[in-house]
Amino acid sequence: MIKLFLNLWLNWRRKRQFKSALRKNQRQKAVKLLEEIINSGTRLSLTETLFHKQIKLEQLVDQHKRINHDLVTKINALSVPVDRCLLPDAKAINYLRQELKITAHDSWHLQITGIDQIVFDDLEKQIYDYLEEESDKYKENPTQLNHNLQLALKDINNLKQGKDPAYNQKFTPHVYLMKYFLDNTYTIYLAWLLIYEFGLLPQKFTLLDLAAGPSTTAYGLDLLYRSLQRIINLAPLHLSYFSIEQRDT
Repeated sequence: MIKLFLNLWLNWRRKRQFKSALRKNQRQKAVKLLEEIINSGTRLSLTETLFHKQIKLEQLVDQHKRINHDLVTKINALSVPVDRCLLPDAKAINYLRQELKITAHDSWHLQITGIDQIVFDDLEKQIYDYLEEESDKYKENPTQLNHNLQLALKDINNLKQGKDPAYNQKFTPHVYLMKYFLDNTYTIYLAWLLIYEFGLLPQKFTLLDLAAGPSTTAYGLDLLYRSLQRIINLAPLHLSYFSIEQRDT
């Protein structure tokens, strides 16, 4: 009983000290007290929970900054002859940054909420037309179509668990097109844009795409090139593309 009372008193004391440290902006002391409160097993208050989440978020941001710094260092160390790369055009970059609604919150954090509607609408229409053509083959047997789609959906959902789909279902590629292809292509498109801005996009190069799926890396580059061609005249891009999806074990 005495031990229980002592624990209650210690937890109450820590919580009061934690609040006092926050009011006085004594961050280091507040962090130490929060660790003690968590280790004690007592239930966190709303303020303690929010502060704990803030600490975790800041740690995640710092981790991303370190990763980005390492990547930038590696990029800067690349020995790509400038005369073999596409020269970044300020007009094209500014236009696409406005089109894509790119906001730089700091050197490491970009918020992107827009899209080049013209090139992506065209890609989306091509996907839609293809899927509609494929589904029309099952007009006489919609039950079979639904069954095949369910099997494919189960296969493709392995991605949510960090596993590769088996790709052994007839409609797995179709489900991937509907669920992931456009989003993944858009992400790769943005990555190629940053490479272009750095002046590191060669006019002629060989690309080995590992875990390639339906070649979203190549599609993303193609769409960026189309975006740029709408704004400026570009020299032809020569790409030798090789892809590997899975290796037999």
